[in-house]
Amino acid sequence: MSGDVYDIAIEVTKKPCAIETCPIGQIQDLYMCGCNDLQPAIGELFDFSVANTLFTARKDVGGQFTLREWAPEAGFYGLTPPEISTLDCVTSTEVFADEWGRYRQYSFTAAIADCRYDLVQYSVDTAGVIDTTPSQKFQAVVWPAVNPEAMGTLADLDAGIR
Repeated sequence: MSGDVYDIAIEVTKKPCAIETCPIGQIQDLYMCGCNDLQPAIGELFDFSVANTLFTARKDVGGQFTLREWAPEAGFYGLTPPEISTLDCVTSTEVFADEWGRYRQYSFTAAIADCRYDLVQYSVDTAGVIDTTPSQKFQAVVWPAVNPEAMGTLADLDAGIR
């Protein structure tokens, strides 16, 4: 029998995880079935899903915030990702997507003072058809730089001077 070639097929089926309630700040790992930490947020966290319609982040220059979007069903968000290739006022610092399609998040830093920018998302159906009317808007407001003028006589003190 030496020299004979045999085709062998092996099928491995993983049983689904029992649903586990994880502590706040964790989510169930759908492969190992335990709880893992959520992706850390940078700055202020805004949690949202397709049901929310309008958010506003008000930040000083250098302030940071994270948008965390939850999928109503695994792998389907119901919204397009926010367009981050042509940002104004803010810069994108991190983009993350859960490997099982349960949540995705986008982190930003406020970059230009006295500026407003709308991150817009559009509805998308299960067939992938995108509605051209914006369905969700997140407005980033970056405050103007504040350097108040002195009124009267200005005494600018330094802790090192006596």
